[in-house]
Amino acid sequence: MAGARMNTVMAVVLLGACLIPQLVSCLDPNYYDDSCPGVEDIVRSVVAQQINETFDTVPKTMHFYFQDCFLDGCDASILCRTPISNPAVATVVKAKEAVDSVAGCQNKVSCADIFTMAVRDVIYLAGGPYYQVELGRFDSLSLTSLNDTSPALTMNLDELTDMFAERNFTQVDMIALFGSHTVGHAHCGTFSNRLYNFSDSSSVDPTLNPDYAKQLQAECPVNVDPSVEASLDPVTPQTFDNVYYKNLIKGMGLLSVDEVLFTDNRSMPVVVDFAQNSQDFYDAFVNAMIKMGRIGVKSSDEGNIRNNVLHIATTSGAIDNLPLNVSVAAKIVDRSACDSYQDNRAHMAGARRYILIAVVLLGAWIIPQRMASLQPNYYDETCPGVEDVVRGVVAEKIKESFDTVPKLIHFYFQDCFLDGCSASILVRTPITNPAVATVVKAKAVIDSKPGCKNKVSCADIFAMAVRDAIYLAGGPYYKVELGRFDSLVLTNLNKTAPDLSFNLDQLTDMFAQRNINQKDMIALFGTHSVGRAHCDKFSNRIYNYSNSSPVDPTLNPQYAKKLQAECPVNVDPSVEVWLDPVTPQTFDNVYYQNLVKGMGLLGVDERLFTDIRSMPVIVDFAQNAQHFNDAFSRAMVKLGRVGVMSSNDGNIRHVCNVFN
Repeated sequence: MAGARMNTVMAVVLLGACLIPQLVSCLDPNYYDDSCPGVEDIVRSVVAQQINETFDTVPKTMHFYFQDCFLDGCDASILCRTPISNPAVATVVKAKEAVDSVAGCQNKVSCADIFTMAVRDVIYLAGGPYYQVELGRFDSLSLTSLNDTSPALTMNLDELTDMFAERNFTQVDMIALFGSHTVGHAHCGTFSNRLYNFSDSSSVDPTLNPDYAKQLQAECPVNVDPSVEASLDPVTPQTFDNVYYKNLIKGMGLLSVDEVLFTDNRSMPVVVDFAQNSQDFYDAFVNAMIKMGRIGVKSSDEGNIRNNVLHIATTSGAIDNLPLNVSVAAKIVDRSACDSYQDNRAHMAGARRYILIAVVLLGAWIIPQRMASLQPNYYDETCPGVEDVVRGVVAEKIKESFDTVPKLIHFYFQDCFLDGCSASILVRTPITNPAVATVVKAKAVIDSKPGCKNKVSCADIFAMAVRDAIYLAGGPYYKVELGRFDSLVLTNLNKTAPDLSFNLDQLTDMFAQRNINQKDMIALFGTHSVGRAHCDKFSNRIYNYSNSSPVDPTLNPQYAKKLQAECPVNVDPSVEVWLDPVTPQTFDNVYYQNLVKGMGLLGVDERLFTDIRSMPVIVDFAQNAQHFNDAFSRAMVKLGRVGVMSSNDGNIRHVCNVFN
């Protein structure tokens, strides 16, 4: 409890140190809580009225906000050079007037912030996700620099990715932002090159769905009126959803810059994921929009709060045109050291209230969590250095036998998956098993340290040992949450574990029961990067697979021949084969690369790739080791939370393979 109090105090101190400058000088969702409460409701009401007048408000507001932020930063400068007839401008103008008409709000809310709120609201009112917008921007003192480069319709994936990266966006962020093409239109001239005289060998872009191409040719015949437009999403043109990505898969991306996102195999997995999982798209889109709102944010030294949305105010008066003197490079807001805003006294009251609430909530959360739940620093006071002790033992055991690595992983998974992470499986497993031997030895070494005896549970030692085995074999290092107690009963072997014959739905359902989603599950299968399997676990794939094919057709033919050589008919049952034939003693992402090549040893492995729903994640992990490592670390932390026992239903075992 002393540690809990100390952690609480430190967290409160850090919270205060972090929040006060952030609230004074950086973007914050509650920025106007004291100076103009209810501002978001006002903006949303105006936006709803404007959408009722014309749905074009939705795509226009998004498009011009993107242009504003992407070119010179989110400072509402583009509104000063865009006519009031544009629905985006009209919406911000009306919202500004409505806000300024509220007592106490006049000239308190910037046009840049109103623009940001309006964009969030058009997305939400059109069916998209709702998210908190960060506020506290000032308006520009100069016009948008039209000399800045924005994405061109002819750009390839590399050019697009580089351009977005300059503004702190990842490729996934970029692909999510293109989802705004789920609403809106494009003039025929922007895509007519895909319909007529595309190349010497094909008059129509071959990546276009033929039926869709005919539809577009009907809407945009040769020499069509330049004002004619086509919907970017022909299926649900007035709903913000993930159908845009479904269209790309079907060859129905209107613009070539859209279709390249799917036809390039580097971005294709993300497109497929967003097409299949609307929540994945919404989460990524919200994250990207928040990033967007941080580009080039102006402080009070660089901007002001405009009285009139359409006019830039300077000390010499309002003007409609200024030299284009803003730097081309977008400046990303620094969240750690922002400039101070002027006149922040009212805002500080909100900051103090916010900090007080946070401190109360933090105190209410940390103390019981410390008593009953897991945390990485659980043994800092009772047995400091315990992780170093465990790692030393694991390293010694791996030197004796690399089999320590896969055995630790396999039995830890079994332990957690069946009855919770309670080390019960160690009691029914022989000491000759490297996993059991490692944990038993580590426990003995820990208990020999002064002050540590009977302080550290076998379940926690098991969790640390698995992390260390993974790391020492080349995998990611992650913090292990600690504070488990050991079981008082044996593992219930009647409970179901994943079967090699399971399909994706069966696997997904079983893992979901343990709060592990499909992506987590696929990451956990990455443990098949190390270890072996007996020939009988996959012999059905290389002999007498079906009446039409003796060998599983999803197997790489050369790999199948190799397996037949290693596991001939009537082979000794003790013979084993590496799960990963390429880097069998390295924990890496080659397992996924093998799946893509048809070299998944077990049928349950290969089904992860051959099922189109899970295939994009496999491809992503095969191409991006860091994506796999990050996902695997998160999944292992989740696995470590399954069925954790408290002091009420467990104890700390004296010997890890024997009940007290």
